[in-house]
Amino acid sequence: MTIRILKVINIPFLVIVLFTLFFNDRYIEAHKSFFPDPAPTIADLILISNPNVSQLFYFILDKDSKEFWIKMNLQKGHNLILDLGAPKLPSLKNASPELYLYHQIAEEKFSEIYSSNLDLKNTVSEFHEPFTDTYSWIYLKKKYIIKEKGNYFVRIKSSQNIQTKTWFATGIIEDFQITDLINFAGTRSDVKDFHKPTEIIESENGTIIPESNNKITNLNIYFIIVIVSTIIIKIFL
Repeated sequence: MTIRILKVINIPFLVIVLFTLFFNDRYIEAHKSFFPDPAPTIADLILISNPNVSQLFYFILDKDSKEFWIKMNLQKGHNLILDLGAPKLPSLKNASPELYLYHQIAEEKFSEIYSSNLDLKNTVSEFHEPFTDTYSWIYLKKKYIIKEKGNYFVRIKSSQNIQTKTWFATGIIEDFQITDLINFAGTRSDVKDFHKPTEIIESENGTIIPESNNKITNLNIYFIIVIVSTIIIKIFL
């Protein structure tokens, strides 16, 4: 019975993976999404216990919470991903927060080892995330090789006088459990809400059209594959 259940669970997931590899024309980065409480000071920080796993944090910076702090314990040689972005809204295109990376060298002593506002290579780009069908501004895509084992802190700070919706992504291992897949529909709705108001986009023929919530996206196709595959497996296994 256990073997049969595992087949029912794993085969649809394998079908999704194969579909992604062979039918997508672009690489898709899949992150576990979180909506944490505000972390405006180091005392309120968010601890990432497994920094290797691909994770994405959505939060808001405003006059009462201008900073967001994250802590990670990293090994020497760790390839630290520092991705920073925001919903593709006109007001946020040039509202990039500053990102700082600190290494803790003593109990209350920190060394700044990276600052995004000093990185002249940074330019704002656009990104479409097909799983949630959302559009973002990308402020920063940085890889930093950790040279010494220890505690590291990411500090994201806004100097804007407006409410700034922001997201931060890190990690490279896409590790999804069955519960993550079950909860993904609700998470997808939260992510889409975070990216509102809906942007107006221009079609290839120059006609201005709004993004639709009823489009058949890659994710819709994946759900269809899962349902059909599960039905077939239950019938024939």
